[in-house]
Amino acid sequence: MSRVTRNAASPDDTRARIIEVAEESFRRVGYAKTTVADIANALEMSPANVYRFFPSKAAINDAILQRTLAEMEEIAWKCARADEPALDRIEAIALGMLRFNHNSLMHERRVHDMVTAAFDENWPSINKFIERFVTLIEGVIRDGIAKGELIAVDPGETAHVLKMTLVRFMHPVVVSQCWKEGDDPEADLRMLMRFLRRSLGNRPPAKTPARPVQQRLL
Repeated sequence: MSRVTRNAASPDDTRARIIEVAEESFRRVGYAKTTVADIANALEMSPANVYRFFPSKAAINDAILQRTLAEMEEIAWKCARADEPALDRIEAIALGMLRFNHNSLMHERRVHDMVTAAFDENWPSINKFIERFVTLIEGVIRDGIAKGELIAVDPGETAHVLKMTLVRFMHPVVVSQCWKEGDDPEADLRMLMRFLRRSLGNRPPAKTPARPVQQRLL
């Protein structure tokens, strides 16, 4: 691990430097093999000084995880704010999460391993991320109902159901397993969205055929 020149810095700057150096090590050797001593050595400080800013190695892990989750949330919010129908936005959000996970698996494997562990072990930031994700989806559903695009469903309940449905395209373990088995999760997502459009889409009522007007007999 390369050493970082030490200069006088504010507590916030020091925290940021610790996270930066730790993330560099995570990408190089993995989060499990990175120790607080490694991070301290690269920063030319004692491990005790690192613990002044983070109470544990787990806290450093979680801080780096938050960076990754922030990237995912940025993708989701960009899709949610798009000027598109509600179900198109939900599809774009799920597709963005899927592609992010796939890219992480292919190019940032050690970071992907950390995110996988976070999902499996229910790290605090993961639970908060999922809560915000459900709230985001609920907002899109409410907007779709208000615009007449979706049928009048319970937005909160529907968002929770979608969370359970979309987990296949968001959970790093499930995503990686799909790719390993040669599945096409993007095709599966499109199939799911076709079902959701039939189920939630607000189609205009069918018109009753007009009865033929009978001519009066004179």
